[in-house]
Amino acid sequence: MKTPKTRSSLEVHDETDFGSVSKSAKKREMRYIQDLAAQLVELSPGDFAAMPLDEDLRHEVELARKVKAHGARRRQLRFLGQYIAGMEHGAVENALAALKSAKTAEIAKFHGLEALRDGLMACANESDKSVAEMAIEQVMTAFPHADRQQVRTLARNVQKEQSGAGRLRVSRAIFQYLKSLSGQKTKSEEEEE
Repeated sequence: MKTPKTRSSLEVHDETDFGSVSKSAKKREMRYIQDLAAQLVELSPGDFAAMPLDEDLRHEVELARKVKAHGARRRQLRFLGQYIAGMEHGAVENALAALKSAKTAEIAKFHGLEALRDGLMACANESDKSVAEMAIEQVMTAFPHADRQQVRTLARNVQKEQSGAGRLRVSRAIFQYLKSLSGQKTKSEEEEE
């Protein structure tokens, strides 16, 4: 009976190339790059125009945007991922990360304005005037350049309006005023442009 030949652990170690990348790591990297491609395709037209992309990549992304069928779109995204993998994609990653952080900051600012508005709206339910003054003081702390009298008027309007439609109108007015204080454009300002 023959015994099978075995290699010593030293021989196996010498033949194995530890510098190569595993197949799983390559797949993860390709999936990540395809996700970058999908993010590029799904950008709004304004955000896409602001991206620092070379003309060839911009053209490929525009082609991928036109494809609507599921299978064809997936195939086009895979092709776009391969195209991005063949080039230096650090600039694309950085631009997408900057765009995401800007949007996150914008959302946080929006939520802060909503919290201030909700504070002013809550003062309508309180008979204690100190609660209303605290809400007004929060707005004045956040926006020192705000007109205190106008903020008080808005808070008083909340107390006057008890119906659903009237409260909604006052709520919108408060939010638009706070938004104008923060330097963001209101819907009426955007429509005028």
